[in-house]
Amino acid sequence: MPWASYDPVFRLIGSGRIFWRNAASTLSILKSHGYNLRAVSKIFVSYRREDSGPVARRLADSLARAFGPNNVFIDTDSIRIGTKWKDEINKAIHESSVLVVVIGKLWLFLQDTNGRRRIDNKNDWVRTEVLSGFEAGRTVLPILVSGATLPRLEALPASLQPLLDSQGYELNDTYWERDSAYLFERIEALGIPRTSSDSIGSDLAWPQPIDKSKELTEAELDHALATLPGWKIVNRTHPKMQGRKTVELYRIFEFKSFEDAMHFMSTAARKFSEKEHHPDWQNTWVSVQVWLTTWDIGHRPSFKDVRLAEYLENLYREYTAP
Repeated sequence: MPWASYDPVFRLIGSGRIFWRNAASTLSILKSHGYNLRAVSKIFVSYRREDSGPVARRLADSLARAFGPNNVFIDTDSIRIGTKWKDEINKAIHESSVLVVVIGKLWLFLQDTNGRRRIDNKNDWVRTEVLSGFEAGRTVLPILVSGATLPRLEALPASLQPLLDSQGYELNDTYWERDSAYLFERIEALGIPRTSSDSIGSDLAWPQPIDKSKELTEAELDHALATLPGWKIVNRTHPKMQGRKTVELYRIFEFKSFEDAMHFMSTAARKFSEKEHHPDWQNTWVSVQVWLTTWDIGHRPSFKDVRLAEYLENLYREYTAP
């Protein structure tokens, strides 16, 4: 565990009562003086809801799957409007060793009701989170999403300019698995152990291959994608494929509310059961991610997947109508 992951009081060292020798001896001496040297290894996710809410929650979910749900903190509305919000945030940062700052295109420019940038307000909660991370000596990692770039130095308040000293990581929706893998490697190198290394769980029950559907050709895939706006081909690792990558149709559906997202999934589930063909999908707040592929032919798309994608598109229109 790196030194940044410990939160002891080192005043004794500066006072001359403890002499620096090495990590092990210093920890032993500090413990003998009654200090609690509890290691912290959590990840704190900072974001602006209006700027990157769905993406930040998707990232938090990916982090939770890689490092364990108890090792990832992302706030909730109940915390932000609570009277002890500052205490809750400080406690969470105190218990974390890494703070990831999710930055979208509006992160720097969102304004309050008076037309002033929120980031310039000393009570702005995002500013407070980042500064608390600096003050606590945590590793702060800027995460760029939705095509955002790092702010210019002169555009940031002076207190936040150290944010640019850290390496930024871009998360591109098209290459989410690849980009997040780079980020996870960095976090793991900081001393936070993974609880899982697979993008798709190896402990899940998978069906026996019995479907003999034909894999779509490249031309058939191109034609299908031309008629399915918003869908694309993605590749993921799979524990049962011995290093090979899946080929999957992928789409994110955004809804007006969590209830709509749940209703969409509940309605579609009946269709999936009727067709005896099921997706890999997940919900994060108002977003539903869907991966379609045919397990029986080696996780390759078939016409079954195209038909289900068409069905989901038609169903989605019922939730987007004015």
